[in-house]
Amino acid sequence: MKNLFIVFFLLISHMLMGQIKNTIGFYCGYNGDPSSTIVMMDNLVKKSNFKLIRKKLFDPDNPTKCLAVIVCEILEKKGEIKMTKIEKDEIKNAYRSERKIIIIYGCAYKKQTTMKNILNEIDCNKSGDYFKRMAIKRYK
Repeated sequence: MKNLFIVFFLLISHMLMGQIKNTIGFYCGYNGDPSSTIVMMDNLVKKSNFKLIRKKLFDPDNPTKCLAVIVCEILEKKGEIKMTKIEKDEIKNAYRSERKIIIIYGCAYKKQTTMKNILNEIDCNKSGDYFKRMAIKRYK
């Protein structure tokens, strides 16, 4: 009975973690799975769907927009895309944005921060890991 309760609790917490608005993380929950935003961006990068990645710069979803900023900067640095002035202006605005994002690190640690803090590497987790650096490492 105790094991059934633990399995049920983990299943429910994993389901809720994916439904919490404005969350992003590379290793979330008990299994260390990436959030839906990371999975979506992984697929777009793998398929070289740069047009859709660039569209994500204007996405109303905070984690999606933030991750798109990081990935577009990487892609431009690698010479895979050439951003327009409008896209560059949107990125500048993101670096000043106070839009809220919750970063998930594992199953027990989450932190609410802003897009500005993520992009400017102001906030880090307990281990000193910065989300932006983790994203750059993943997508470079």
